[in-house]
Amino acid sequence: MTETTLSTAIAAHIETAAFLAPGELQHAEALFSAGIIDSVNLLELVVFAEGLCQLSVPPEDIRLEYWDSVEKISAYLARRRAA
Repeated sequence: MTETTLSTAIAAHIETAAFLAPGELQHAEALFSAGIIDSVNLLELVVFAEGLCQLSVPPEDIRLEYWDSVEKISAYLARRRAA
């Protein structure tokens, strides 16, 4: 799965969970400050990403610098998959 495909899947998942129209979410948009997701949604998103990428996200990696936009999430997951 490429990073672009990964970004698309993550964005689609967030849009569905946040009741947004398909394609409405900008990949650079800050998810928390825009009120798109909250801490509960974040945990669900982490579980989704783990299943999508078949990896485990350690608790210390659940922080805004990795999870506050589709771009940040995709980059984080790409790094984890490459490791």
